[in-house]
Amino acid sequence: MHSVITGRVQPTLEAGQQDPERALARLAKRVSTWGAITEKLLADGITAFIPFFGRAASLLEGETQRAALVEGKINAT
Repeated sequence: MHSVITGRVQPTLEAGQQDPERALARLAKRVSTWGAITEKLLADGITAFIPFFGRAASLLEGETQRAALVEGKINAT
């Protein structure tokens, strides 16, 4: 929203302002909601990541053992 230059000072900064307490209460509610959403996304992400991490760790362990066998550092039993 732009002010029209009329040669008169107009109180445009105060135009449409709401009650500050009401505005702060709405902001606090949104921040609380954002916090809950963030916590849920984090928990879901960790839950989804755990099985993949386990598979990746197993693959790395297998590759480490394979490399050790190839290099003759351990005996195949």
